Amino acid sequence: MISRLQKRVIVNPSEWTPKRWVRNKKNSPQYLDALAATALDELRSDLEKALDTLQRINARLAEIDEAIRSLQPKRHGAIVMERYGCEGHGVLGCVGCPHVRWVQWLDLSRQEENHKPKARQYRDEAPEQRPGLARKTWNAYLREHPLRYLRRTGPFEAIHRDIETLIKEAQTLLQEKSKLLNSIGNFRRSFRQMKFSQP
Repeated sequence: MISRLQKRVIVNPSEWTPKRWVRNKKNSPQYLDALAATALDELRSDLEKALDTLQRINARLAEIDEAIRSLQPKRHGAIVMERYGCEGHGVLGCVGCPHVRWVQWLDLSRQEENHKPKARQYRDEAPEQRPGLARKTWNAYLREHPLRYLRRTGPFEAIHRDIETLIKEAQTLLQEKSKLLNSIGNFRRSFRQMKFSQP
């Protein structure tokens, strides 16, 4: 009796003998080499698509950053995107750079006394135009959920919808980027941990 597996391999079941398998075109060296080459080409194409997608996301995030800053210049309550790299922390070759975080600018002179979250302080480079006044100190507060802190009244009434649309688009892109980086990171870690013998 010839099993189903044997029937799949043999071109003509009548040519099968118990002594040996009949070689056909699907297990010939030429066919197997072409099969391996095709698989490698597909893998290379997938990696190139992933890197192209990552580059496209980074470019669009840069455009959103510029758009948000142009719509709302630095003022009390403004939510802006802050992009940063890993170079200052001694990490080179990070595929995820530039990273993104959201900050909200608050003027200390208008800050409520009972609201003192952790912040990084900045000072304006240019002094006030009126002589005799000290330079204004600003705080940039990290906001993990920027839409919760988006202001919709006062000077932000006319622009808050545009800012909200840009922030939502950026958050969607950041989610796609995170998933893509996880896949790339897993591949890089697995590849670096493998030990290959010399051919």
